Amino acid sequence: MGTILICENSLEGVFSGIYEAYKRRLPHEDTKLQLNWEYETLLFWEGVPVETSEEHFVKVRRTLLQRLGEEVYEWICMALAQEKTGMADAAYHTIVKALGKGPNTGRYVLQDLADPNVNRVYMAGQRSAREIDHLRGFLRFEERGTEEKILYTQFAPEGNVISFLAPHFADRLPCENFILHDVKRGLFVVHPKEHPWYVLADRGERLHLPECSLEEEAYRKLFQTFCHCVAIKQRQNSGLQLQMLPLRYREFMVEF
Repeated sequence: MGTILICENSLEGVFSGIYEAYKRRLPHEDTKLQLNWEYETLLFWEGVPVETSEEHFVKVRRTLLQRLGEEVYEWICMALAQEKTGMADAAYHTIVKALGKGPNTGRYVLQDLADPNVNRVYMAGQRSAREIDHLRGFLRFEERGTEEKILYTQFAPEGNVISFLAPHFADRLPCENFILHDVKRGLFVVHPKEHPWYVLADRGERLHLPECSLEEEAYRKLFQTFCHCVAIKQRQNSGLQLQMLPLRYREFMVEF
């Protein structure tokens, strides 16, 4: 009989599941990792709920960084950010394969694209990396408040990539109060100026934000006028524009 480890839908939850698989010494070929929202009962498979543990998460994270390196670790995290069915299991078996190769060759596990699990992790990580790169350029901040200014932006990414965006903006806006808002998942990154950023989850309570400043309204209209004036109607190429700037990013962009 096989074992299905049922994990919380988070990086901490998946890593806790991986820790549990090694702790129980389960045969990897007869073990699956599934998120709680995707779990379904299968004949001859036993479902085992896994409690999320910060301690177990830290241990697995440390092992992956030491044995596989930062590049492989980050790629696995970006793959899990896609939140696709079967992604947790693919990441688990990719890690098993990499750790089984030894301390040196395991770092090159993502080159083994003939393995279906590795291939899936690689493609999902690439998708997240592309979305992160797009959002770094496409996010538009608006200024809110009168006395204490806050820069606020909202977006609806395909993957759960908000924690990958936070270091980028914290590095470039260290002296600003800003909030990144993933409206699709109800997640907020809050960055108090000159302090570390942190993530908040919407638990049903509304986040009270000040209204847009008068200067923001004026600059918004000015930017819209600028974009309209510099556009040359005879040179419009809607197909190329759609390729370079997909529709799903435009909902929260002031120029559209």
